[in-house]
Amino acid sequence: MLKCLFFRLRRRRLNSELAALRLAKKLPLLATLLIGANCFFWFFLLALPTIPLQILAFQFVFTNQSVWLVLAINISLLVLGIGILTIVAPWFFRWYFIAITLMFGNKTPADKKEIWLLYELNGVQSPRAQKRYDVS
Repeated sequence: MLKCLFFRLRRRRLNSELAALRLAKKLPLLATLLIGANCFFWFFLLALPTIPLQILAFQFVFTNQSVWLVLAINISLLVLGIGILTIVAPWFFRWYFIAITLMFGNKTPADKKEIWLLYELNGVQSPRAQKRYDVS
């Protein structure tokens, strides 16, 4: 069931990326805004599981609980945040590069990303993955 949830979330993310990319190609001056809003939305969803830990830390601060417990929660949030950022940063900067190149009139990276998104949505391996596993 959890695998199905992750598959559906990934599918929706790819669909929203494709929609944002197509809209950004039509309105290249707003590309950073459109693609940035899409990236922000998915980054926010990725950070949602940390909210209970944050609420717990605030509750311990306001009820004058142990400082060490609050410190341990904050350190765990820091480690979790750095881990999430190492995963998300390449994805975000790749999209940011595509948005900037669209603003300056170069549509080549956007076209390549659109083709890759269509391959991923249709369940076909991307050309890069096909080259990697090509025997001939």
